[in-house]
Amino acid sequence: MNTNKKVVIVGGGIIGMSTAWKLSKNPNFEITIIEKQKELGGMSTWDKIGDYDWDRYYHVILSRDRETLDLISEMSLSDKLFWTVSKSGFFGNRRLVSLSKPVDFITFPFLNFIQKIRLVLGIFFTSKIKDGTKLEKQYVRIWMTKVFGRRVYEKIWDPLLRSKLGKGKEETSAAFMWATIRRLYGARSDSADKQEKMGHIIGGYKLILTEWEKLLVNRNVVIIKNESVTFINTKEKQIRTQGSGLPYDRLLITVPSPIALELLGDQFPQGKYREFLSAQKYLGVICLRLLLKKSLSPYYVINLLDEKMPFTGIIESTNIIGSDQIGGYHLIYLPRYSVEDNEFEDLQKVTKQFINALQVVFPNFDETDIQASAIN
Repeated sequence: MNTNKKVVIVGGGIIGMSTAWKLSKNPNFEITIIEKQKELGGMSTWDKIGDYDWDRYYHVILSRDRETLDLISEMSLSDKLFWTVSKSGFFGNRRLVSLSKPVDFITFPFLNFIQKIRLVLGIFFTSKIKDGTKLEKQYVRIWMTKVFGRRVYEKIWDPLLRSKLGKGKEETSAAFMWATIRRLYGARSDSADKQEKMGHIIGGYKLILTEWEKLLVNRNVVIIKNESVTFINTKEKQIRTQGSGLPYDRLLITVPSPIALELLGDQFPQGKYREFLSAQKYLGVICLRLLLKKSLSPYYVINLLDEKMPFTGIIESTNIIGSDQIGGYHLIYLPRYSVEDNEFEDLQKVTKQFINALQVVFPNFDETDIQASAIN
């Protein structure tokens, strides 16, 4: 008699794959992943642009991403991992300036001397906080104003938060920026020469995800793709899909809270926890990818201080991964986050708006430089 526990994981993103990876080491579990998309990986998956498959959204690996680095090692992909010194720029008042080296900070035009000192001390202080639990209940604006001062917050952090989070910035936890600063600070402080370095895998996340999927299958994990869950019956421990049903002993739902509550319906008890899940807000994201014949700049990321810009930042991914992986072209990501679902309905309009704004930062940029484009 088979006494193994049937574990079903709804959602084949990174959380679902990671859980299956860990549980598959236990022979007492029979694991199934159900994913509605054609590929695993969730937000980390890949897509086609022109003739090339590459990450749908921009990704890099930093020195403190221990779980990712351990996974790469466990999958025997460490020989595919390379590190590149990265450069950053800031655009404000119609000026594009570098902030990649210490000397750039001295001449950085958007802060005075006192504000620069306050910024450095604030980043150092934040990087030394080991546990951000207490920051989860503090709003980011209030906390960052205390740490960095009002003027530094208004000139630097508020524009960055606004472009990253839109209207959601006022409800964002301080723990978000603590984790972000600590992670990025580590990219420089962990380096022997104190230069910011970012890692990438030859082949991108497509290589990581496809190899990971093969290893999961080798561990007898059943992977069902292109299949949507329509209802979960917790009493009978049955999952209904478009195709059929699936029994389970243990269940993990990794999809966003509103979708999970919809799948469970009235079976999920009323109370404070349901209210908490129902109240969670999620940012939508749209990202225009451009495959260009010419490089725009030497910067991996250009941070935008101009609130009129329609996108979060300008990310030239090939300044990290190398253009040789994409036919010698240069890959640009122009993302935007929003809490309003209807903001991204007209993709053609969004594409035109983004390209026009890109020409504000780079007046010499011409649409004829675009080899291919894609928007998600």
